[in-house]
Amino acid sequence: MLTLILYGLACLSAFVDLAARRRHGAALTPVLAAAGLAAHLAQMIATGLVEQRCPILARSEALSLLAWLIIVVYLIASFRSRLTALSATLPPAALVTLVTSNVLAAVLPPRALALPESGETSLFAVHVTLALVGVAALCVTCAASTLYLIQDRILKNKQHAAWLRALPPLESLDRLASRSLAAGFPVLTLAIVSGSLLNASRSGQFWSWRADEALAVAAWTILGASLWARLGRGWHGRRSAWLAIAGVGAGVLTMIGMFL
Repeated sequence: MLTLILYGLACLSAFVDLAARRRHGAALTPVLAAAGLAAHLAQMIATGLVEQRCPILARSEALSLLAWLIIVVYLIASFRSRLTALSATLPPAALVTLVTSNVLAAVLPPRALALPESGETSLFAVHVTLALVGVAALCVTCAASTLYLIQDRILKNKQHAAWLRALPPLESLDRLASRSLAAGFPVLTLAIVSGSLLNASRSGQFWSWRADEALAVAAWTILGASLWARLGRGWHGRRSAWLAIAGVGAGVLTMIGMFL
């Protein structure tokens, strides 16, 4: 409850800054988010110590970890850019993810994402953690790309010019999307590799082409194409933004497949 309250206050502070059309918001939002991050980490550690296990194996716990990682990448991006628009996108995403985690824990019976054998628990935890870290980094890519498209549309329509004061420059958003994609894509690659090793240890096959595995390949391909287009072909702007959003969307579908 303390974590939820602190994340909620961080979201409220961010929206106040955005409504005031301040491009560089006050330090209150990151401070509240950091306080919530500490409370969240304490809760996860306490769960692991009490139950004597890795506290990320259940569906609700994996979502909780994802919410925590979103706040981590938000604080890193906020420290480097101090852009109010990021405060109004990433903390709300973490709050929604954490609320969903609590709803799952209350409504659905506690069940692991998979049923790892005793010798596979560590590899399974590594796989899940890598996948969630990659998704958290790509949340920054998605947020920056979405904000880029919104500001680009505002500029083209020449409407609501006052809101431009609260939105970052297009160049800053494009650069942030490129850097976060370059950071998240290798982690996502490692997650797919570790998942293949885990599958091989269970069934003797590195790949079985289940729905979630096919979606993971689709997400990896789209994001890889987006990264190649940016670094190799010099793509920037709307085309790169749409391609990155499509890749993140496929990654979200992959996570849904994991939980189902």
